[in-house]
Amino acid sequence: MSIFIVNILPVSKDIFNEAWKSFLKYPEKMLSFTDCTSIALINGREIDYIASFDKDFDGIVNRVAE
Repeated sequence: MSIFIVNILPVSKDIFNEAWKSFLKYPEKMLSFTDCTSIALINGREIDYIASFDKDFDGIVNRVAE
């Protein structure tokens, strides 16, 4: 039996504002605001990787997709 630990990260006003900046910064990536919120949380929490099949994260954050 596997045990997974999940941390739910709150979105503060600062994280929201950083997400909005990312949303405006990368229009060619067609990122959703949710994607941009993930980027802001990764950068704000010093998280090394995102687990995603979404190639739009490439070049912005490190992605694990296996």
